[in-house]
Amino acid sequence: MDRRNLTIIALVVSAIAVGAVEVHLNSIGEFLTERTQTVWGFAFIMLSIMWANEDAKNQRYSKPFSFGLLMYIFWPVAFPYYLLTTRRIKGLIYILGFLAIWSGPWLAGLISYVYIYE
Repeated sequence: MDRRNLTIIALVVSAIAVGAVEVHLNSIGEFLTERTQTVWGFAFIMLSIMWANEDAKNQRYSKPFSFGLLMYIFWPVAFPYYLLTTRRIKGLIYILGFLAIWSGPWLAGLISYVYIYE
């Protein structure tokens, strides 16, 4: 199996796990700690950078010397830029997909909170 697919699977599985924990905690009246939310954000960024590194090899994208470091430091700009330069219009769909994976746990927690307490 391709490493790109493994990182996407890891992203989706971890998003589902964080979302399930958030829904469960909201159902018992608790909230996800800020530390856990920070760890989820960090894991998402690291996995998306790993995906971009592997994808750049398959796309024959000429990476600068410190591609990983640049992606880490300037992630909010560099990651969408990479997707748009390698895929053009399809890159927008990829951006929306990664945003959906990132915000999925938060949205699941919000929906469960509103459903339970309203």
